[in-house]
Amino acid sequence: MEKSLLLLKTKRQRGFTLVETLVAIGVLTVGLMSVAALMSQMVHTSSNSRYMSTAALLCSEKLEDLNHYSARTPPASIAAGGSLAADVVGYFDDVQISTSNGVISETTTEGGVAQTISHLPDGTITVVAGGAAPANPNDVVFDRRWVIAGNTPVAGMRQITVLVTMQNTAASAPVTFQMSTVRP
Repeated sequence: MEKSLLLLKTKRQRGFTLVETLVAIGVLTVGLMSVAALMSQMVHTSSNSRYMSTAALLCSEKLEDLNHYSARTPPASIAAGGSLAADVVGYFDDVQISTSNGVISETTTEGGVAQTISHLPDGTITVVAGGAAPANPNDVVFDRRWVIAGNTPVAGMRQITVLVTMQNTAASAPVTFQMSTVRP
């Protein structure tokens, strides 16, 4: 008789109770929800990082373009002037990057005339004078403005500051990047 009670007790102790199962499911649910929130934040941060990296690249590219000219024979496009707060003719441009097909279009305005240069993924470049970049609401548009200050910080030197701002901030957090250089 004692033997059958002992067998009966060991059979009852096997497996999980309903309460233990519900607690385990609750802990698993909290863990999975935390991982999902972490992944969502990671995607958002990665996207913002990509936009910031692109802004830094565009800023550096414009500084390199402006640094190619000597201060002794400056063309009108690098004379002192410009503004970081507003578009000044000859001291701003827009860069549109296609998110669907990899086309990068750069629209510059000089003397009131717009010119769009498109870099296609296959390496070809098209130039359209008097046109604007193709309108696509999904594309990312960056506005570049620059200021050139003559005889700053000392005589014979010029300081160039470039500000890049992402226009369609609904896609991400606001992205701005500013860089300066001083050269003769």
